[in-house]
Amino acid sequence: MDRVLIVSEEVVFASHVEKTLVEVGFEVALQNNENGLQQKILDFKPEIIVVKGGSAKLSSLRVGQTLKEVIKYTGKVILILNKNQNIDPNDINRVKMDYLLFEPVGAVKVVSHVLNLMTEHKEAIRGRLNKIAENDQAFRDREEKFMVSGKNADHEMVHVTGKAAKTELTHVKSKEAVGPEEMQHIKNQIDKELIDNEALHAKKIEAYDNAISNLDVDLKVGHKKRQTNERQKALRKELLVDPGQEKLDSLDQERRRFATALMKKKTD
Repeated sequence: MDRVLIVSEEVVFASHVEKTLVEVGFEVALQNNENGLQQKILDFKPEIIVVKGGSAKLSSLRVGQTLKEVIKYTGKVILILNKNQNIDPNDINRVKMDYLLFEPVGAVKVVSHVLNLMTEHKEAIRGRLNKIAENDQAFRDREEKFMVSGKNADHEMVHVTGKAAKTELTHVKSKEAVGPEEMQHIKNQIDKELIDNEALHAKKIEAYDNAISNLDVDLKVGHKKRQTNERQKALRKELLVDPGQEKLDSLDQERRRFATALMKKKTD
């Protein structure tokens, strides 16, 4: 896999990435518009296509869609979009892409992602890229034009490879450490959370104790099935006990008294 097609109307960017790819061993072709893209692919037969554009003349998403739906391109595709570009999820499903990058993007990031799509010789090529990024001042000057203000090629190498360049080692080692005051603050936060959790647990136990305080049951043992059946039979017997004639007569008198009062109210 050694042929890369760069599709971009940004001449300076395309030339910088092209020069970098050629220096590390790739064969590169350029295309600055969408017209004639299919013929260019047929003629050059690229294994990887890098697309960067956000204008009416050339759009990364539109090219990605063309590659998938019209050209039926089967190689690998890297699309580069503007940093603040809004993307419709439906559009993403319709485009051909293996990587989606957002500006700012320099040659280091592009070449690194190209290498990620390769299966052979990529460690050797990555070594060449690292050497250029560390020692070629002309390359570093060009690369920094595409970086965020204040960042340089060393920062990009750390970002994409996880390894610091020689000039970046001191800076990386001096990253903020957790000091004694911050450690004490963290310890205090943990202690507070433990105390709060313990208080909450105690409240839950108290609420549970209150809920079961009136139960005449050994909760560790519970009721056996036979005991439950016997208790149900006893309750049924209690409900079926004859209240006695005196109780029934009293209830009957109350009913008659209520009926008389009700009829009197209606006649009034």
